Amino acid sequence: MQVKHYVKDLLRDYKRWGKSKLGEKTGELDLLQLLAEYNKILLENYGNYIANYFVDSLMPIHAFAARLTKEVKSVKPDYQLLICTEVSGDGVKKAQFKCSVLPENVLRSLNIELKPKHLSN
Repeated sequence: MQVKHYVKDLLRDYKRWGKSKLGEKTGELDLLQLLAEYNKILLENYGNYIANYFVDSLMPIHAFAARLTKEVKSVKPDYQLLICTEVSGDGVKKAQFKCSVLPENVLRSLNIELKPKHLSN
C-alpha cells in the first residue's frame, strides 16, 4: 500500500512549512515511509531520552512501592495496596476517599524497562 502526496499541493494549501524545510523538496512524499521514520525516532530516540530523564526521579518511588508491596503481601498475600490520594467530606460522619492501586513495579507500570547497557544494543 502507498499513500503519497504532492509537495506542490501541500505548499499551495499551507504556507507555514518553514521548520519542515518542505519548500526545498519537490515531487511526491511517501507518507507511510515518513510515518515509519517518525515512529522510529519517537520510540527509539525520544522514548530513550524521556526514560533517561525521568528514571532518576522515579527510582525512589519505585523502590518505596516495591518495599511497601512486599510488606503488604507478607501479611495479606491476596490483597492489593491502595494509596488514597484525596479525601472529602466532613471527616466526622462522612468521608469519601479517592484511591488508586499502588503498582508493585512503578517503572513497568509506566512501560519503562531497565536493561544493562551491554544488553540494550
